[in-house]
Amino acid sequence: MEKLESKSKVAICENCQSFVLACATDHLSKETEKEFTEFTNMGFTVKIESKEETIKRGYSYWENCINSNCNLKIKES
Repeated sequence: MEKLESKSKVAICENCQSFVLACATDHLSKETEKEFTEFTNMGFTVKIESKEETIKRGYSYWENCINSNCNLKIKES
């Protein structure tokens, strides 16, 4: 059985599949949950996955993703 600590909640850009916010599920605060809700409302996918999956995704700054200036352009190069 997996430990709760090995899971992370992430907000993922639909374009480049990078994460814009990640938090260990055992460290979520009301403020962080509010941020995840805001990212959902902006069109990001929010899900729970293993920390390893999150690390493989890499990070992208959310404003870049909103402005279509995200890691997608780097990956396409």
